[in-house]
Amino acid sequence: MQTQVAATKTKANEICDSGVKARTEVPKEVTASVNAFANAQAKYGQDFVDLTKLAIRNDVGKCKPLYDVYDDAVTLLCRDTLPALNGIWFSLGLILLTLLPTVIVSGCLAKHYRRATKTNVHMETGPRRQQQHPIIVAHSSKYRY
Repeated sequence: MQTQVAATKTKANEICDSGVKARTEVPKEVTASVNAFANAQAKYGQDFVDLTKLAIRNDVGKCKPLYDVYDDAVTLLCRDTLPALNGIWFSLGLILLTLLPTVIVSGCLAKHYRRATKTNVHMETGPRRQQQHPIIVAHSSKYRY
């Protein structure tokens, strides 16, 4: 009986040791496996990019008409069209830059514009005050229908 108890204790100790090993070694093995899988997938992607670059250099580069089409498209887009688009964006930025201060100043001056009347705008001082301004004459009651 004591031999069976000793054997059971030994088995229990082995199981506990394997549990401790499982807690410490399994996460390391899982991390290593995940890293190996990620590296393999990244290698597939890099191999595809390298193969594509190699094919473009060796196979497509030999075809002169196709290269001329590519070169003309790059020239048209990068050298001819892009500066015009940059000019459009620059003008829009400049408009926005000047529009904000203009809106602020016009908002501050709005109360002065509301107070102004036509008579305040056309009043003159000095000896010429006797003469009426043509706009005031045109709006006088004498000429109303």
